[in-house]
Amino acid sequence: MKTTRKMRVLLADGHREVRKVLHEYVDKLDGFQVVGEVTDGIRAVKEAERLKPDVVVLDFELQRQNGLEATKLIKQQSASTKVVVTTLFDDPLYRAKARQASADGIIVKSSLKSSLKSVFSTLAHDRGSIGT
Repeated sequence: MKTTRKMRVLLADGHREVRKVLHEYVDKLDGFQVVGEVTDGIRAVKEAERLKPDVVVLDFELQRQNGLEATKLIKQQSASTKVVVTTLFDDPLYRAKARQASADGIIVKSSLKSSLKSVFSTLAHDRGSIGT
């Protein structure tokens, strides 16, 4: 019987409630598990280096270091780590900035739960850049 390794996910968001909802939701998805949670961009970069997650889901507007700067550094540390940026705003400028930072995807928080399974499935199959 073949055992498939779960994709490891690091969550980075300054709001505890958002992290809690994301954590509970990700843990229910088949093939994924949350391995860490952080509240700011500096810790996101450090924990991504230490935990070596397959996917980092981080807020565009993190404290101490914004999500875009954190994305750049995480991708420099490990190009294979997939980074999904979340934002409150469905704005083409935000999408462009996320792409410039080498994010693998960007999703709007209002559709986060409904989009997350699709986003993770796409990342798991390495089909490139995604977003809603």
